[in-house]
Amino acid sequence: MSPISFFFSLSSGWSLQLLPVQLPVSLDVVVVLAIIAIVFVLFVTQPVPIDATAVGLVVVLILLGEWTGVSPEQGVSGFSNPATLTVLAMFVLSEGVRQTGVIQILTRKLVAFAGDNEFRQLLATVTLSGPPGGVVSNVSVVAVLIPAIMNLARQTKTSPSKLLIPLSFASMLGGMLTVVGTITNLLASEVWVQVGGPDAQPFDLLEFTHLGAIVLLVGIVYLLTVGRYLTPARIEPAESSTDAFGMTDYLTDVVVMEDSPLVGSRVGELSERDLDLDVFQIVRGNRTLARGLGSERIQVGDVLSVRADQETLQEVIEQDHLQLLPEVMEA
Repeated sequence: MSPISFFFSLSSGWSLQLLPVQLPVSLDVVVVLAIIAIVFVLFVTQPVPIDATAVGLVVVLILLGEWTGVSPEQGVSGFSNPATLTVLAMFVLSEGVRQTGVIQILTRKLVAFAGDNEFRQLLATVTLSGPPGGVVSNVSVVAVLIPAIMNLARQTKTSPSKLLIPLSFASMLGGMLTVVGTITNLLASEVWVQVGGPDAQPFDLLEFTHLGAIVLLVGIVYLLTVGRYLTPARIEPAESSTDAFGMTDYLTDVVVMEDSPLVGSRVGELSERDLDLDVFQIVRGNRTLARGLGSERIQVGDVLSVRADQETLQEVIEQDHLQLLPEVMEA
């Protein structure tokens, strides 16, 4: 680009001319930086679901390929990446484990072992999330254990953050045991194959197990000693979701069927009925609605998280044509 001169007129009549300035970046860089800034704002504000923003980013990069340098083949190549498929398979495995009822069994075992002892609760959390994180993706380990840990915290009146933060750190440390432990390990192995030359091979499964075992052991000791006192209690036990809604009877999820008379009605209209029933969350596709539900209209396929006694719940299921999900949590 040609040099650009800037002129500033001062109130005294003097004129100041700056030295010619050459723009340091090309139009390609400006376009890419603009895309990054817009995506960052969308991720923070979330006017649309995050996954929709991510897919939209891929589409924009392809459409603006003249400036971004991303071809259609490159744009969709991530969907066939082994790391992506591995993570997808791990989430399928986690959902399968959740639906088998293992979470409820695990919660009972945790409560029986730890009780109200905070040290035992922390010990059970880090030992259950650390070593398995090297065998199964740490993302899956956390996804499977979060419901059990939340149930443990609720039943023992412990602040959830005192257990969830160590859960996250222990699973990340355990992910260093093997290549399949974390998404980062898998991506690093793929990148090495691409940039390491013709003789480059993917990392072995136990490529860095020795170092990972040392890091995991030190990390667990730290979490049980120093970290135990540094972990904040961000949520007081009395302020948990079940206490806030007075959910002392029965908490479960129900699906709105096509022939349900509730379709099209507002959630607030349920409270006008003579029923001891509270709807505190709606899962609609990939969206979770938890605020301002009174004016929200119920749609077919909505998953309603409700609190009610067993008799009321059975009555609503029969009259309003709702279907009970298999996962049920008793208070």
